[in-house]
Amino acid sequence: MPKIKATVSENVNKYVAEYPRVFQTDGYVLFCKICNKIVSSEKKYQVDQHLRTLKHRELYERRTLIAASTEAGFNEFSMDLCEAFISADIPLSKLSNPQLSTFLRTYTNEHIPQESTELKTYIDQIYIRLLNEMKNTLKHHFLWVSIDETTDIQGRYVANVVVGILHENEDIRNKKFLLNVVELDKINYATISRAFNDSITLLGEDFDKNKVLLFLTNSASYMAKAARGLKIFYPKLLHVTCLALSIHRLAEEISSYFNQLNLLISSGGKLFLKAPSRVQVFNAKFPGIPLPLEPITTRWGTWLDSVKYYAQNFEEFAAVVAELDDSDSKSIKNIKELLSLPSIKSQLFFVHNNYGFLCEVIKKLEGSNSLRDAVDLVDTSIKRIYDVKGTIGQEIMKKSNLIFQKNKGFLEIRTLARILEFNESCSKTKYNLNELSAFKYAPLTFFDVERSFSSYENYLGPNGESFVFENFKKNFFVYANKAINK
Repeated sequence: MPKIKATVSENVNKYVAEYPRVFQTDGYVLFCKICNKIVSSEKKYQVDQHLRTLKHRELYERRTLIAASTEAGFNEFSMDLCEAFISADIPLSKLSNPQLSTFLRTYTNEHIPQESTELKTYIDQIYIRLLNEMKNTLKHHFLWVSIDETTDIQGRYVANVVVGILHENEDIRNKKFLLNVVELDKINYATISRAFNDSITLLGEDFDKNKVLLFLTNSASYMAKAARGLKIFYPKLLHVTCLALSIHRLAEEISSYFNQLNLLISSGGKLFLKAPSRVQVFNAKFPGIPLPLEPITTRWGTWLDSVKYYAQNFEEFAAVVAELDDSDSKSIKNIKELLSLPSIKSQLFFVHNNYGFLCEVIKKLEGSNSLRDAVDLVDTSIKRIYDVKGTIGQEIMKKSNLIFQKNKGFLEIRTLARILEFNESCSKTKYNLNELSAFKYAPLTFFDVERSFSSYENYLGPNGESFVFENFKKNFFVYANKAINK
């Protein structure tokens, strides 16, 4: 007997019966209550395809979470309020401010919860939802992982684990997340390895470890040792030391040969600090030239930026200092003596002419580059370093060799870049074609994890210090991931 085709009404009612929390119908049209849209239901695969879309899954998880919260006495407004305050870096303690509380209550007609209610009731739900969204975004892609550690203002050893997508499509590969914040007992290869593994575990037991292709770190020996151990469990993992950090280390080596220049740079900025009369003299004489600034130790390449400033404005700076009264400050007399030395000008122009380009290299590496562009940039820099003559030039060249030869991952990255440009055989690598394509825009710096630490220190103010670490971790997770993907 021939099979009788189901009517439209029978089809849509079947889907409503199977997914009562998702669909509803008027007997003719299938409507998704989660996405608030009509779904094609002529073929079963069309319904299944809609259920698998990322947007539907995210909305469904959020609706399920809110429904569970409401059953437990939770409130969607309070949850959204908590997330908004944390994302905007507004302390939840501000909710106890009478004027703010009255304002919110007046214009929302909602009960305004206390800080303790938000922390005890909603932060866990927000953390779980964002983590699930992250898992859904990352699980189908190849990933890079970056870890760095610090000692925070409470003396805790803390590691931030940042992950991002490796993809040949620029829009997709720009997605990155703070996956985990880990408190370490001590800083060594074992704790770093554990932090790496525990963080990847957050992506789910079914996450394919072969999708973790790149590990970006600083040049510490325990990072290299951790990477060697992790390759047992992550066979496709390639460990690369941050290239911008390598250039910065080279700049530090250069500065070590020029004590008089270091003294000028460290003293020049301080000369105008909290001295409005001197600033007035400078601005009146040279209104178009900015004041000299001190190098910032946490910002790579700023020593070379200072060298550039004095090389371009040496005569103007010297003219301003000459007008200042020696009796006003001992520092003025010291700088005048420095400026009178014949060697100071020679040192300044030697460094600027031969190595000043390195600060621009760091900035370019920080920007958006293809793998080929980043490798070419570093290789060109190394060649220019080799071209510098003299004793100091030879010593800097030796340091450059030591830094980049130690970075074995970079040597492999060079090969991958040549393969992507069809200048090398694919047989020279362990990666298949899909994995090779994912490396097209692979980052070779770990600025993202460095920036997460800047956010960490800013976030951990007086209110943050009172947090238990687990609560702080969840708060910071929400805040940092909202900030990192602006």
